[in-house]
Amino acid sequence: MRCHVGGFPDASFDVVAAMHIISVVPEPGRVMEEMARVCKPDGLFVITNHFARETGILSRIERLTAPFSNLLGWHSDFGIRSVLQ
Repeated sequence: MRCHVGGFPDASFDVVAAMHIISVVPEPGRVMEEMARVCKPDGLFVITNHFARETGILSRIERLTAPFSNLLGWHSDFGIRSVLQ
């Protein structure tokens, strides 16, 4: 088993949780990769986050306000497909 910066060996956990962090970290893909690395093959991912709506008036509002939200470090236009990949 190899250890990364976090110090956890591969496939260490039955459940890996990320609560409201995916849309605020600079590299969400790297977070997801690390979660996948430390989660056992039959393990569970628990992700709680705001994801951008794909349709409707609120979707358009989120896209318009995204530049302002980004200044605060929160990505209101963060798509769920970024996580599902």
